[in-house]
Amino acid sequence: MIDQVTTAALAGTYIDVLALDSLRFALPGRVFTPGDDGYEEARAGFGVSDLPTPDVVVVVTSSGDVTAAVNFARSQQLPVGVKATGHNFGFPYRGGLMINTERMQGFSIDLERHIARVEAGVHWGPVVAAAHQYGLAPLNGSAPHVGIVGYTLFGGFGWLLRKYGAAVDSVVAADVVTADGVLHRVSETSEPELFWALRGASGNFGIVTALEFKLHPVSEIYGGAMFFPMERAREVLTTYSEWVKTVPDELTSSIVMFRVPPVPDVPEMLRGKAVMTIRAAYIGAEADGVALLQPIRSLGGLIADTFRMMPYSESHLISNDPVKGAPSRRSTTMLKHLSAEMIDALVRANGIDSTTAVKLVEIRHLGGAMTRVDPSASAFSQRYAPFIVQTIDAVAGPELAAAAERNTQALVAALQPHSTGGALASWLGNGDYGAERTRAGFSPEHYERLTLLKRRYDPTNMFRLNHNIPPAK
Repeated sequence: MIDQVTTAALAGTYIDVLALDSLRFALPGRVFTPGDDGYEEARAGFGVSDLPTPDVVVVVTSSGDVTAAVNFARSQQLPVGVKATGHNFGFPYRGGLMINTERMQGFSIDLERHIARVEAGVHWGPVVAAAHQYGLAPLNGSAPHVGIVGYTLFGGFGWLLRKYGAAVDSVVAADVVTADGVLHRVSETSEPELFWALRGASGNFGIVTALEFKLHPVSEIYGGAMFFPMERAREVLTTYSEWVKTVPDELTSSIVMFRVPPVPDVPEMLRGKAVMTIRAAYIGAEADGVALLQPIRSLGGLIADTFRMMPYSESHLISNDPVKGAPSRRSTTMLKHLSAEMIDALVRANGIDSTTAVKLVEIRHLGGAMTRVDPSASAFSQRYAPFIVQTIDAVAGPELAAAAERNTQALVAALQPHSTGGALASWLGNGDYGAERTRAGFSPEHYERLTLLKRRYDPTNMFRLNHNIPPAK
């Protein structure tokens, strides 16, 4: 009967009103459809460029809620996506069901085993602070407001990367609700195939409701950033490219080309300037850190130097990532090298005299412990490129959006000869997404294995509102 269905206006799908009412009854005040009070807040996140418009948003607080939402989606043949902080929606999908895990904020630390357990919506900030009280640290990202689950399961490149590896390699267990509505606990010994797939392909195989991962004995680091004028870009990049060949695994760093906006909350010495920034974290004594950074510090033209010994709980101050999202166009790729040819291409495309420059280009130095893990240990495939680059440009307004697209494409073309062709899935989004881009995140062998496992665990591809891996045919 027509009064027993509702039309999902944005996607042209049909949802049984009785089923929707039943879900609302089971999860009161936590099921939203377009036009409902609370819908906009429930679907929104940090990222604002790829904002989805789902037919239904379910805000969950437990594994049982997730099971109810998945069962509803299956009964209505709705595709499913998941959001914790919304830093990366994958693409601006329309229709389907979004499972919002932001209220799942429980976590605990097992001091005997040096293991943290977090629910699906937990951010890095509280866990870093709690672990620091015991002289421990997770393999967190640079921003405390990033969600743990998505960051970790897609790889996770943080300030302890070269010493302790990618965050994905620290995972010891996960709880996940699969497409049949069943809650599984997976590990190396319990459903190891599903555990293998989750570690690299994340939400393609279900909704992770809890994650357990190792903590490491780090309480202090020598960390900070040095700033140089963009006019010195070639010299700074060349020095950095030689310097990273000599540093120990205890030091992880990045180099950034940044056109600083002229806003009041930026220090006056940097406000409105185009700068080169070298950021780093060193696990060790201050004197050793000072000595390691001396080749960088001795470069002429230093504008500012924020390096100091700091508690690891302040590691987010190294990057000072924005706490509020802004419309942007991004791109990312894994790099083969920082050769003279690559540096020349980058300076031509984004240096001080460029007419097509983007706001930010960051190159992170990888390698170290991550490369010493058996490549077959998990689905994560991006272990061996020595660098990863991301670009970010502002798209506030049609004119800026057109310029950002043009400038980003120019930079992508300039870097393409120096790319491995690989990508880190968690960095895709904001205009840089799609089937081929997702596939670039995996080796051919891993991708084929993932499609076969997808056919086993999610044969209808319910979990496809993401960087999707479709089931094998």
